[in-house]
Amino acid sequence: MFSFFVFLFTLNSSFAVKASNGCNKPFQSHDSIYQQVFIDTIVDESLGPVVREFIVQFPPGYDNTVALPLVFDVHGYSGSAYLQRYDTAWGKLAEEENFLMVWPNGMGDGPSGKNSWNCSTSYGPMGITCDPNITVAECYDSCSQCDPGLCDWSSCYDDIAFFQFMIKKLKESFCIDEQHMHYSGVSNGGMFAYFVAAFTEDALGLATLNPVAASSLIGFGKPSAFKTVNFSIIDFHGILDTTIPYNESHALGTGPDDSVISDDGYFYDKKERLLGWWRETMTCSGEEKYPTIYDGEYGFQCLKNACHSHKSIVHCFGEWGHEYPIPGNVEVSARVAYEFMMNHPRSVE
Repeated sequence: MFSFFVFLFTLNSSFAVKASNGCNKPFQSHDSIYQQVFIDTIVDESLGPVVREFIVQFPPGYDNTVALPLVFDVHGYSGSAYLQRYDTAWGKLAEEENFLMVWPNGMGDGPSGKNSWNCSTSYGPMGITCDPNITVAECYDSCSQCDPGLCDWSSCYDDIAFFQFMIKKLKESFCIDEQHMHYSGVSNGGMFAYFVAAFTEDALGLATLNPVAASSLIGFGKPSAFKTVNFSIIDFHGILDTTIPYNESHALGTGPDDSVISDDGYFYDKKERLLGWWRETMTCSGEEKYPTIYDGEYGFQCLKNACHSHKSIVHCFGEWGHEYPIPGNVEVSARVAYEFMMNHPRSVE
């Protein structure tokens, strides 16, 4: 049972608990109210004031003197925070395990009105990101340089700045264990995870990234040569995926720089190549089996690379398409990811 209340804002090396500034601050709780909707007016550097929103769920009996883990659950293209909250098992798991959940909302100012996360452009680090003869692009109102004949498909809002603002506001408002801030995102939300990993200095302070049914548009998930990494990765991807192909076996074809072509003409980095970049950057060792209670269902299996400073990369795959692992059981990804997250805190800096 949940109720809502709204807040308005304007934005012009150990594993010990690191409590946020929100701990011990006065907090008005009600027996039946375990959720807040934040509606924020954020000043986007290039677009001016923009209204953004996100949902926060906190456990029954929330105590602002105890620092809790926090998990972002990020929707895919055309999704929303409100739909995502009911489409995954994260909310239920958060109640059971006593942690904070956050569902951010993407922006949908294009002709179709579909929400998206800004994590690519028509031309990226390795050149054009689609085959214009196949792709049907969409120009969002926020994209002043959009070319409908090329590869644009998302809004141009600064979603990294939105996440930076959210994290700051959350740490000020709630009692959060800053060593346990985690991210799970599906499809476009998972693409944004790799974008955050590659294009922010410290992955926004997140301890783990959990991309689901996702890769990066060609080159947009490649880390810089001297990047310092203080996070771990657990990736879920179905080998039958044609929307964001796992490899060439179910792709429309092979694109430039050994990319794979999706059924709508976009060039994605093969999963093995993408993870290979991160294994090299994170100085990872050889692969070993990472057992779960779901092994074997739809061919589900996970492999692990141990990396520097107690970090890891886990890669889970099986026989499903563009969806969460093991069709019909949305709890799988949340439970496997959460166990991994709790075993991979961010090091105290």
